[in-house]
Amino acid sequence: MQATTPPTLTDCLFRNTRSSQSPPPQSQEITSAHPNSLYENVLDPLIKDTVGQRNTSAIKLALYVCGGSTWSEIQTKIFTKFKTECLGLAERNDDGAWAVLDDDINESHFGRILALRYGSHTKKNKDRSCAPTEATIQEYMAKLHTKWDDTWEAAYPIGRIWATFDVKPPLLAWESRVQQMPPPHVLARLKPRISGHQVRMESFHRHIRSGLDVVDASLAGRFSRSC
Repeated sequence: MQATTPPTLTDCLFRNTRSSQSPPPQSQEITSAHPNSLYENVLDPLIKDTVGQRNTSAIKLALYVCGGSTWSEIQTKIFTKFKTECLGLAERNDDGAWAVLDDDINESHFGRILALRYGSHTKKNKDRSCAPTEATIQEYMAKLHTKWDDTWEAAYPIGRIWATFDVKPPLLAWESRVQQMPPPHVLARLKPRISGHQVRMESFHRHIRSGLDVVDASLAGRFSRSC
């Protein structure tokens, strides 16, 4: 799920400012990048009209630098800076049509309106072809089991398809996708898990049917002997 105009923050360079004291370029917009901040984040932000829009045609903003001691602190600063660039949250329905939601945008939507690309190096959660690694897929299959095992039953291949869908870019949307309902192409292949109450009721009805069958057989035998 993406915002109608999601800023894509590309070439994000994280470095430890205690070991690297090189000053930022003067053209950068610096916000709360205190010299004592443990981390400094340099953003080269792009604003896109669509998810698939190329970087070359996106609107490029000035470099943005912010610092902090934790990712949570940095994330809040990034969200506060760029939230006004998002016109609304979009969601695709089962028919594949997109619609803008009425929800107010807050920091919990960070992974839905902002996509981060960390330079050009190969991440540990992706292989050299930029596909999710096997370890990443297995990790998210386990998370899906933890979240949804009480609701759905699925064969291993379906669980793998679901996990592979959840680890598509952007990276920051991965965790939120685990909490969301399965996508339509996965949902169609899932089997609702029967609750304990349903199991007990079905067992009760089976016993009743068995008892009635015994009674019917006994009555049928009695009538045949009397004839």
